[in-house]
Amino acid sequence: MSSASNKVVDSNALQALSTQDPKRTLEILEMLLNGEAQVNDPTKYYSNALQTACAEGYEKVAHTLVERGANVNDEGGWYGNALQAACAEGHEKIVRLLLDNGASVKAVGGFYGTALQAACAEGHEGIGQILLDNDADISADSGPYGNALQAASLTGRQSIVRLLLERHADIHAEGKSLGTALQAASFGGHKDIVRMLIDEGADVNAQGQFRNALQAACWEGHSDVVEILVGEGAEINAYDAYYGDALQSACFRGYTEIVQMLLDKGANVNAPGGWLGSVVRTAAAGGNTEIRQMLLNHGANISHIAYG
Repeated sequence: MSSASNKVVDSNALQALSTQDPKRTLEILEMLLNGEAQVNDPTKYYSNALQTACAEGYEKVAHTLVERGANVNDEGGWYGNALQAACAEGHEKIVRLLLDNGASVKAVGGFYGTALQAACAEGHEGIGQILLDNDADISADSGPYGNALQAASLTGRQSIVRLLLERHADIHAEGKSLGTALQAASFGGHKDIVRMLIDEGADVNAQGQFRNALQAACWEGHSDVVEILVGEGAEINAYDAYYGDALQSACFRGYTEIVQMLLDKGANVNAPGGWLGSVVRTAAAGGNTEIRQMLLNHGANISHIAYG
């Protein structure tokens, strides 16, 4: 077998670390590295052997790979890099190992965007603290969540939200995909975080990807969050040219309780706007006859039901 072929076999063997008993894995690794395997050979899902070990929590394996020259900042794979893998999976000792050996705490890439967002989204507060103490960028905007505060807000990590606010995260920052942290928390239905953010000065009427926090809560059917937002001055009739207003969101999604709540608070049943053109037409498109009748009982113009 040629040298090139040996390297391919060895690379695949390194990728298989995640399926081995940790002790046996270390033995296999030593044999591989004493042969022709390269510590930075690419693999598939995890990008390389170090990222595999970091994701799976194999501390001794990770330590051995680093000692043998593994690139702690090598990019690729689902997590983007080894540090993000360890942060997402909650392996604090490995996080410290990587940072002690030069891992970039500000590297951007992978599913989560940054290591800090990975830790915040997955609820690993201790790791989040470590990253912040090592100068992680609390405002970095990348990945599906936008920034760390939005990641923690959407996924319901209340203690991490508090930590980030104490570290002066911008409560008004708008992410690429989630709008503000308040919109993210409202979309996720996390009422305690919603209350915390409002108490810290979040704007209940700020516009963003989910239009505003009230529409985000209505779209997902979180009646308790809707109640909080309305009580804190959320504008019920604020609308977007495409998405319409909060009432249209609730009508289209079929949330009868929220529709009734909004009607009781004075929502305009004949407000124009939205891709369907009117509230009653939105209800008809959603197929909920009970909601349609509720709207008509509150004075909705029946002529708005017809399309065209």
